[in-house]
Amino acid sequence: MKQFGIRLKDGNEAAGKVLTSDVNGIGTWQTPTGGGGGGAAYAVTLTPTTVGDPNVVVHSLGTTDVDVTVVDLDTNDIILPTRIVINDANQISVYFSANPTDDIRVVVLGSGGGGGGASGFSGYSGDSGISGYSGLDGAGGWGLTGNAGTVDGVNFIGTTDNVPLTIMVNSIQSGRIDPANSNSFFGGSAGLANTSGSANTIMGTEAMLNTTTGSSNVSVG
Repeated sequence: MKQFGIRLKDGNEAAGKVLTSDVNGIGTWQTPTGGGGGGAAYAVTLTPTTVGDPNVVVHSLGTTDVDVTVVDLDTNDIILPTRIVINDANQISVYFSANPTDDIRVVVLGSGGGGGGASGFSGYSGDSGISGYSGLDGAGGWGLTGNAGTVDGVNFIGTTDNVPLTIMVNSIQSGRIDPANSNSFFGGSAGLANTSGSANTIMGTEAMLNTTTGSSNVSVG
């Protein structure tokens, strides 16, 4: 369905302008001066520079918290620049990858312009991260040079679930207590290949190294 509307052009029309009537009913496009939220506005007409060079606007709003709109003065359409750079000196540089064929109107709206829409919903809070481990010498940790103030029967090295306790030396298994299979190994690589054997007690470097399924064995040496 074709849309119809009224277009009033007096050479000052641009995005962000408001149509204002004087006492005689003559309407003109005017820059808002802060109504509906207190935001200030600044607008300037420019002839586009060479592609790649900035179209520079120095506004007088005194803030870098601004919204920038670029309008083609011939079609009154909004143009999307390739890049907009805003610096602390109230200077705005607008870049195009292909130049508009007509003069442009750069409209700068300060913070609060246009009344401000309703606040959006807050995002969901992320899940809390897992607490980090206590440091080696921190509260609750075992120190590299020993601990004082331990209580027999309360403090221990080990696990609180049914998971084997493994001791490593130089990244090599050198001790293992497996409650599920009733295996106890102590010594470098002792019982290392044991995968399904049970009720084994093995002590000594590489003792029963190649035994994979043996059960009810005692080996020392």
